[in-house]
Amino acid sequence: MCFPCGALAWFAWSGMETIAFTWALVRTARVSSDWLEQPAEERTIAGAIGLIAIAIVTPLLRPEGGALSLVAMGALLVAPPPIAKGRRFGGVVARLPAFVPLVGVLFVPAMNRAFTGHAQATTAMVKWYLANPYLDRARLVGAIGANVKMFLSDLLGGGPYTAFFLPEGLHYLFALGAIALIVMTTRPKTRWRAIVVGLFALASLIPCTYSTILWN
Repeated sequence: MCFPCGALAWFAWSGMETIAFTWALVRTARVSSDWLEQPAEERTIAGAIGLIAIAIVTPLLRPEGGALSLVAMGALLVAPPPIAKGRRFGGVVARLPAFVPLVGVLFVPAMNRAFTGHAQATTAMVKWYLANPYLDRARLVGAIGANVKMFLSDLLGGGPYTAFFLPEGLHYLFALGAIALIVMTTRPKTRWRAIVVGLFALASLIPCTYSTILWN
């Protein structure tokens, strides 16, 4: 994916963590989709362990990865791994592994709390709108809404900030993709994959909650 995409190539040559993070996000989405689409008799404990492992790693690369960890968690709750079959409360026991990905989500906040007394990272306190004590609800909604508008129109559309990476008008192609996802949800064979990819796309809006959206 890096070679045809100027933004990913730029990050790769810059040696930033975003390439590993992008891979982990896409991998978590794909493995979650594969898990949900498999017939129940083909799901294995090894497959569940693989899904849990990548769901733990993703938020350790960047905290935004927790969104995909929750997707993996949902996949394991909907389609539990083949354990405790035929036992009393077997359905409940089989769904307990779904909560293991929370280890990756909570690990960094727990370390922050243990060593600094604050669960939030200092960077989050500075740049995250939701942690800004000076914004009331109206200003908070306005600030995030303005970022979402800029993201969907200028940034994804090859505007002045992203012309070096993306061709002009690319946001129209993304709009067609959104329509395709809606169509996919009406087909039983592609419904779960469309839902997972849709959630993946929505997760890309997380940087819109930052005051530093242009470099996040």
